[in-house]
Amino acid sequence: MATAITVLQRPNLIVTDWMMPRVDGIAFCRRLKADPVTDGIPVVMLSAAEPPILGEPLWSTLLRKPVSIVRLLEVISCLLGEPDA
Repeated sequence: MATAITVLQRPNLIVTDWMMPRVDGIAFCRRLKADPVTDGIPVVMLSAAEPPILGEPLWSTLLRKPVSIVRLLEVISCLLGEPDA
């Protein structure tokens, strides 16, 4: 099941990191994909390390850190379908 806050808030997009305490980014994304309420939320995964190659697409975009704020905002705009992205 997805995290309670994502189900309640239903964000338009999630920016997360692959290496987090308690739950890594892969497990977090699997929880999102397992719940029909959160399955369609675009996810931007940030990582300083190279995440493992998975057979399933769990995130919309992977950005390697360090990433510029300009690049991050471009990706977010594109995923949200904003003009001039």
